[in-house]
Parts: sequence; C-alpha cells; structure tokens
Amino acid sequence: MKFLVFPLVSCLPITFFFLYF
Repeated sequence: MKFLVFPLVSCLPITFFFLYF
C-alpha cells in the first residue's frame, strides 16, 4: 500500500501545479 500511496502523493502537487497555471 505504501508503494501505491507514494506515487499518488508525489503526483498530487504536480497536478495542482498544472491546474494552477
């Protein structure tokens, strides 16, 4: 489960970054 949560948390800020701009 940790391996599945890590990429999700790592990708979340990138998604917000693209949504912000």
